[in-house]
Amino acid sequence: MREVVEQSGQRSWITVPLATGGRLLGSLLAGWSVERTFTTDEIDLVQAFAAQCAQALDRLQTLALERQLAERSRQLAEQLQRSMLSEPFQPDHCQIAVRYLPATGAGQVGGDWYDAFPQADGAVSLVIGDVVGHDVGAAATMGQLRSLLRGIAVAGSPGPAQVLDTLDTAIAQLGLQTYATAGMGRLEQTAEGMGRGVIRLRWASAGHPNPVVLDELGRVVDVPDTAGRLMLGVDRASTRGETVVLLPRGATVLLYTDGLVERPGSDLDAGVDRLNRLAVELAHLPLDELCDQLLDRLVDGRPTDDVALVAVRLHRPDGDRPRCWTTARQKGSRP
Repeated sequence: MREVVEQSGQRSWITVPLATGGRLLGSLLAGWSVERTFTTDEIDLVQAFAAQCAQALDRLQTLALERQLAERSRQLAEQLQRSMLSEPFQPDHCQIAVRYLPATGAGQVGGDWYDAFPQADGAVSLVIGDVVGHDVGAAATMGQLRSLLRGIAVAGSPGPAQVLDTLDTAIAQLGLQTYATAGMGRLEQTAEGMGRGVIRLRWASAGHPNPVVLDELGRVVDVPDTAGRLMLGVDRASTRGETVVLLPRGATVLLYTDGLVERPGSDLDAGVDRLNRLAVELAHLPLDELCDQLLDRLVDGRPTDDVALVAVRLHRPDGDRPRCWTTARQKGSRP
């Protein structure tokens, strides 16, 4: 500081501490090119200016710290979420591809999740869900719900409605203060179905959108709403129903979170209709390319909310299968 003063060429100085809340943040120096004696009013003016500078500096430092903490929190949440959203297993009768895109702009990570896993009886469970919130808490709760649902599903291979009902009970018993939507499908190969060349999809929903289902010709197959679609965390005594859809070989199933279809100022049903039309248009594409095209054309890679997508395509009876699967992609990994 002494060198700065000497090199400045100033002859008179006032030095005032920059302090606020009992903390010293620095010093304010004011210099004049002539020697002089300062009046009380001049000193008071500089001190008042210094007090304002100290308050502004304190706010800037606080804001910078909050941003650092928020970024660190976001990174931790994203790391936790990515550790949960891993590659799905690949059954012998279908291909499964998944995608996840975090929301942009808010700088936060939400509670969207997906899962796909085998059952002891040979069935395949497909799960999609969305925890309310966009923070570390939502990501942590997502991990809890995902693990709980897996444990419930593999214990005795119950149907999807029973799994969701039991999960709702577990949320209440464990004191998890959360709300979430979830949808669960169960792909079942029965002796009768194999003879007819179809696989049965059992579907249940806890406040989650129904999947988009396309037959082997790329036509939309209606998925009726199930009874009792209350979201998780509202009423532990609520029960949910199931609907059954028979899938021909070559059929495609798309499970998604609402970030794929919701737009500010637009009706949700309009977004679902757009997804259906686009899925039909792109049905001829390989499954991985279909997923990427849906994301590019519906959210342009910049969703305002998290997006999770699970896509399933049943192998055709001729045994034609993709040569290479790159099934799990997240932000920054899509070509």
